[in-house]
Amino acid sequence: LSFFQLVELIIRPDIDSKINLNLSTKNKSYTGNEEFCVKDSYVIIRNSVLLCGVLDKALLGSGSKTNIFHILLHDYGEDAAVDAMWRLARMAPVFLSNRGFSIGIGDVRPSPALLKEKAELLKTGYKVCDEYIESLKNGQLKAQPGCTEHQTLEALILKELSAIRDHAGQACLRNLSRPSSALLKEKAELLKTGYKVCDEYIESLKNGQLKAQPGCTEHQTLEALILKELSAIRDHAGQACLRNLSRHNAPLTMAVCGSKGSFINISQMIACVGQQAISGHRPPDGFEDRSLPHFERRQKTPAAKGFVENSFYSGLTPTEFFFHTMGGREGLVDTAVKTAETGYMQRRLVKCLEDLCVNYDGTVRSSVGDIIEFTFGEDGLDPALMESTDGCVVDFKHVLEHIKNTVPYVIYLFFCVYICIDAENNSSSYRRVVLRGGEEGGKKGDRGGGEPPSTLELCKNWGQNYDTAT
Repeated sequence: LSFFQLVELIIRPDIDSKINLNLSTKNKSYTGNEEFCVKDSYVIIRNSVLLCGVLDKALLGSGSKTNIFHILLHDYGEDAAVDAMWRLARMAPVFLSNRGFSIGIGDVRPSPALLKEKAELLKTGYKVCDEYIESLKNGQLKAQPGCTEHQTLEALILKELSAIRDHAGQACLRNLSRPSSALLKEKAELLKTGYKVCDEYIESLKNGQLKAQPGCTEHQTLEALILKELSAIRDHAGQACLRNLSRHNAPLTMAVCGSKGSFINISQMIACVGQQAISGHRPPDGFEDRSLPHFERRQKTPAAKGFVENSFYSGLTPTEFFFHTMGGREGLVDTAVKTAETGYMQRRLVKCLEDLCVNYDGTVRSSVGDIIEFTFGEDGLDPALMESTDGCVVDFKHVLEHIKNTVPYVIYLFFCVYICIDAENNSSSYRRVVLRGGEEGGKKGDRGGGEPPSTLELCKNWGQNYDTAT
């Protein structure tokens, strides 16, 4: 069996099944041209038959309304969705046990070409940062709004060094698929260029030529410029990785399908870890005008302010390891604190809403009968059951697509009874979304979490559908 036949069997297990799923959507790797997408990322399903496209997390594992199981649940009921999920869950372990999927050190080993590209990225980025520092010294660095010149410098350097990591990742994807590719060369060039830019910034600060950005001092402007430059190095390195990775590369496969990891993780393993930021800035000077005692005082070079040019594969230097632990500690604390704060906030909100109920007259009342709202959400609709993502109750585009693919064209054209059936289906969809008396309004608000739909757009589409039916 081919992949397309397996998908059809998952959705519709036998020829007697009445499930005719119709769907046209794009997954996360979509680049354009719909069904002619070069990455085969436009998915078309006609009458439960997969015609083109690749199924990823967006269509199988996410909670989006283009999810295959969500459409099965809405169009054919809970049993059809549960059965399809059960068939997929039975097939996936069998496939993996026969074929296998593993990741090894060879998947993240950079080629000499990638190292060269990384070096060029670093050189260019460092040069830009040096120019920022020079312009600050020369008084030519313009301060950003609300920042001093030194703050502007920090922001610029942070941006530049962050870009180095991204460019290095791109170099990885460009070169890793070829054994003798230029991935390492591209990384070296990225680093060279980035460091050169940073050096120019620092020199301009020393010479008093760095113009402070509006609201920033010269040093703040320098930091902003260097941060921007180094951030770009990371981005370009990541793009270099993506352009050249083999399609059989295990980390790339996991990142593309959405099961685990991202392109930035690939870039950090292969090309460079990138700029480490603390509270959105480069590491502060905690040791008397220097970030670590290993550097000279008042030194603003990328290496002295938290830029990690090595990858996890090549290994970090001691100072890079210190900076990386700083960034990792902040991320860990953020995760712990934000989880507790948001969880407690949600608990308090739900506690305030738990006694609200939609009465049979359509009003939302508390447990003692006080009217909180005359109509739930001002439209009386359950946001969790809304079909469309643009605020409409019924996804008219999906309904029309389903009718065109299930009803013969001649019958659809000459017999308006099918159009009337379509209108009745839309009417039942609308009635299903409207909240009825006795439902708990507070928990509905907690579960839905979306803005109320545009009633004007709903009425307009409903009127157009009614005119068509009559």
